[in-house]
Amino acid sequence: NQYRKETGATILFASHDMREVELLCDEVLLMRKGRLVERGSPKDLLAKYDHDTLEQVFLQVNRGEVER
Repeated sequence: NQYRKETGATILFASHDMREVELLCDEVLLMRKGRLVERGSPKDLLAKYDHDTLEQVFLQVNRGEVER
């Protein structure tokens, strides 16, 4: 975060851990099967979907359950 603040750079951070996303990201792009399905701040996404729903999306990816 300090680097981003000092330089104004945009940083792309890919994660399957919603806790990391909440701590590090200002904006989230949620993809499913290679397509963008949602965009917003971590706070907005958690308000729209319950934590369990988002966690299931991340767990599916972590367990390799995503259709290829």
